[in-house]
Amino acid sequence: MVLKIRFVGLLLFLVGLGLIIRPDWVGFSVSTESVFAAAESRVRWGFILVLGLAFLLYTRLKPWPVLVATLGLSVAAGYSIARIIAIALEGADINQWLYLAAEILLAIPFIVWYRKLNATKGGVSDASDDASVADDTDSPSDKT
Repeated sequence: MVLKIRFVGLLLFLVGLGLIIRPDWVGFSVSTESVFAAAESRVRWGFILVLGLAFLLYTRLKPWPVLVATLGLSVAAGYSIARIIAIALEGADINQWLYLAAEILLAIPFIVWYRKLNATKGGVSDASDDASVADDTDSPSDKT
C-alpha cells in the first residue's frame, strides 16, 4: 500500500512540474501583463506538486503531529520549487524574491519540527509498520 501511495505522489509531483513548466498543456496561458503575473500564473500549479510531495513524504494519517509537519513542509517546499522554476523561466521580480524568502523562512520551522518528530517517534519510517522486526532473540545461542 505504501508503494502505491508513493507512486501516486511521484506521479502528482511530475505532473505538477510539467504544469509549472508548460501550463498550456491544459489550456492555460502564461500571463503577459508583467513578470510578476507571468511567474504567478506558473506558481499556481504548485499545489499539484505540493500534493505529490505530501504523498511522497508521508503515507499514514497517524501520528497527527507528523502529518501536520509534513503538510506544512510540503506546502512551503512545493511552492518554493514552483517559484524557483517560475523565476528561472519568466525572470526575476522583487516580489517573487520576497515571496520565495518568506516560503523558505516558513519551511525552516517545519523542517526542524519534522526532523524532531521523526527522531523521537520513528516518524515516517516504513520499518515501524512491519509486524515483526528481527532481533537477537531469534538467533541460536552458543551453549557448550
